[in-house]
Amino acid sequence: MLDYGITFLNTPVYIDNNSAISIVNNPVKHSKTKHIEIKYHFIQDSNEKKLIQVLKVHTDYQYADLFTKAFDVGRFKFLITMLIIAKRSLLLLSKDDLRFHEEHNKVGFLTKGKKSEGFNDIVDFLRSSTLAHAILLDPKIYIDHQRDFWRNAHVEMENSMKTIHTTIQNRPLSVTESTIRRKTSGWSEFGSIIASALVSLATSKRFNFSNMIFENLVSNLDPKSTSTAFYMYPRFIQEVINMELTDVPTSSQTYNMNDPSFKM
Repeated sequence: MLDYGITFLNTPVYIDNNSAISIVNNPVKHSKTKHIEIKYHFIQDSNEKKLIQVLKVHTDYQYADLFTKAFDVGRFKFLITMLIIAKRSLLLLSKDDLRFHEEHNKVGFLTKGKKSEGFNDIVDFLRSSTLAHAILLDPKIYIDHQRDFWRNAHVEMENSMKTIHTTIQNRPLSVTESTIRRKTSGWSEFGSIIASALVSLATSKRFNFSNMIFENLVSNLDPKSTSTAFYMYPRFIQEVINMELTDVPTSSQTYNMNDPSFKM
């Protein structure tokens, strides 16, 4: 990789064997180590060149054992849990690394045409429903606002209710499920006929879209979640910011979403 200008220096290699670490760090060859095959001296050579750094890890936290050893259920689940937490910590410790998901929260397409042929009745139905607002909502999405929202966000329990607290351009913003329902018409409860047309819910059940959006936002902030964090619901978040913080500064750097989605 060095030939292509790509440099990886001091890559951490975690080992739970003190003797192995001592051998790697000791450049002196002696009778006790002469039986080691030449190919394994590559590790020592890489350590001397500062390409890797050998670090001690307790056996209880040696995640590599998952792939090399057999464990009982308790030990296996423990390592899986620790591996997930380590992964999410890397994702959330640097929230500046979050990215937009191109196929997430796209603007809906409700214009009749060749691509909607055979679905015109559904298009008419959605146009006339309160859900049309949420489908067609297309605010200008400011990247600074989205970045501030996720960089500064944390969840607290207030009066047995989850609340997301954050700051946008140093202005405090609190978001609850009721905030989404109150400020953005078309995101609250819908009867079974609309829910069935959109998410194939069971007949006669109701689906609270506001709750779904809010709980997904909370999950995106949860370090124990197994899903990858990203800039979630940019259209909806921008709408909430615009309506809750009317004086928040804007910038010229905006996120342009892909073409409207034809998917229903």
